Amino acid sequence: MPGPVAVHRICAKLTSAGEEAAVIVLVVEMAQITPPVGFNLFVLQGMTRREITWVARHAFPMFLLITAALFLVYAFPGSVGYLPQHTRSRATSRESPLFEFIEIFSTRIG
Repeated sequence: MPGPVAVHRICAKLTSAGEEAAVIVLVVEMAQITPPVGFNLFVLQGMTRREITWVARHAFPMFLLITAALFLVYAFPGSVGYLPQHTRSRATSRESPLFEFIEIFSTRIG
């Protein structure tokens, strides 16, 4: 299955723009470390002075991790927004340590 078709099928299941953005970021990262176009491979080759095949072989475990993350996003699309939703709600509540710090700081200044 060609890459754009696979990404389209994955994005068709997702419901929010944040979930689609996560998939796009993962796919772009996969493209950065896979031959023949993998730009990061050429950067690492220049830094390490090794053959491109050596660099690609050692980047393969990272490719597998990104692929696993892509499948997790596909299987559990709601997990993409879990952390941002929980940190946003806590940061805007009155019980937030940040909110308490701002109140204390503003009373000392004013």
